[in-house]
Amino acid sequence: MLKKYGQLFISILFISDIGVVVVSWLLAYYIRFYIEIIPVTLGIPPIEYYIKLLPFIVVIYAITMKVLGLYQPM
Repeated sequence: MLKKYGQLFISILFISDIGVVVVSWLLAYYIRFYIEIIPVTLGIPPIEYYIKLLPFIVVIYAITMKVLGLYQPM
């Protein structure tokens, strides 16, 4: 059963990991600029800047995990 659906499980894992990266990136923006852990002294940048960088972050993550062999079946 695992061999039959192994690629499906790997794909689901990869997509869910990408989702976690996206949520983490946006949550980091919110925590940095809207929760006063470190004071923001130069103003809050528009979230559009972070959203424009998000595809690059996802690609870097995907390449890194592929090179490290994270999604290779054992």
